[in-house]
Amino acid sequence: AGAGVGSPAAGSGGSAAGGTGANQTFALMPVGTTMIDAQTYAFPSDALPPTNHSPEFSWSGVPAAAKSLALTFRDDTAGAVKWVLWDMPPSTMHVPAGVGATAAMPSEVPGSSQLGSLGNQGYAGPCCMQNHYQFVLWGLDVDKLPDTSGLSTAQIYDMLLPKHMLAKTPTIAMQIAR
Repeated sequence: AGAGVGSPAAGSGGSAAGGTGANQTFALMPVGTTMIDAQTYAFPSDALPPTNHSPEFSWSGVPAAAKSLALTFRDDTAGAVKWVLWDMPPSTMHVPAGVGATAAMPSEVPGSSQLGSLGNQGYAGPCCMQNHYQFVLWGLDVDKLPDTSGLSTAQIYDMLLPKHMLAKTPTIAMQIAR
C-alpha cells in the first residue's frame, strides 16, 4: 500500500464560479486512504462494516455552471447503487468522514440529502472483498434534484443524475484491502 492521500484543509472553501480555477480538472480525491495499486484505493478500516463511516473526500474544478453536486457510491460487481448524497451546494469542496447514516438531510453536509440502498438513510460500507466499488462526483444543472421522493438509489443514479448532469469526475475505484 502507499502513503496517505489528501488533507481536509485542501477541500475547504472555494466556490463554483471562482474558487477552483477555469482550467482545473473536475476531480474527486479520497482523503486519508492508501493505494492498493495504481488504479485503486483501499477503503479506510472505519468505512467497513460494522462501523460503516462514510469515507472522506475532497474535490476541485467544480464547473462554474454547476448549481449543485451529488456524490454516488456504487458496487460495480453487484450492480448496486449503495449511497447517493445530493443537493450539495456547488461551493462545497469537501465531505467529511462519517456522514450520519440516520438523517435524510445530514448535518455534516448542510443543504444536502442522502439515501442508502439497505433500508437506511445513508452510507453502508462495502460487503465483499472481491467486489469493485466506485465513487463519482456529479456537477448538476439544478439547485435541488427534483422528484426524489419515493425513488431508490438506483433510480436517482440511473434516471435523475444523468438528466441533470453538467459534468462528472473520473471514477474513484475502491476495494477492501486484502
